[in-house]
Amino acid sequence: MEIDSWLDNFQSRMRDVQEKAAKLTEGLAASSATKSSPDSAVTVTVGANGALLKLEFGRRVGEHAPPQLAALIMRTVREAQRGASEKVGEALQEFGDDGAILAQYKNFQPPPPEEPPAGSPQNRPAPSAFDQPPAPDPVTPPTPPAAAPPSPPPVSRRPRGNQDDGDDLAPW
Repeated sequence: MEIDSWLDNFQSRMRDVQEKAAKLTEGLAASSATKSSPDSAVTVTVGANGALLKLEFGRRVGEHAPPQLAALIMRTVREAQRGASEKVGEALQEFGDDGAILAQYKNFQPPPPEEPPAGSPQNRPAPSAFDQPPAPDPVTPPTPPAAAPPSPPPVSRRPRGNQDDGDDLAPW
């Protein structure tokens, strides 16, 4: 009887672990995150592992100089990664282990956002050179084609006449 009780207990625990694993899988699958920059110039989506899945540019993207745009993309990606990381943490917490997995996971979460220092490229307005369309390339006249080489003089032919050239036996 003791073996039957142990087996029933074991099977019950296995069903519980299977249910928790299914919930964890669902939670991880739903752990992607989408974030937009404050001005909606950039929108990113990252997966549960933090990998960039989608990058979209809004109408205001042209208002940023290239260095500003790069910094804005990176900042938005980091925010989305933090959001995905929090969702993964929630899924792990629902897994209900003794806390060791969650504690280990928290060691690898992205750091909190840092505010860029005043006067850094992220806080400076774009230089006015980026507000103007680029200057047209200077027009250079096309080079004239090379002169054709002179044509060769016509080939002179000997007039055929009754002259004996010594080829009486040749049929042509």
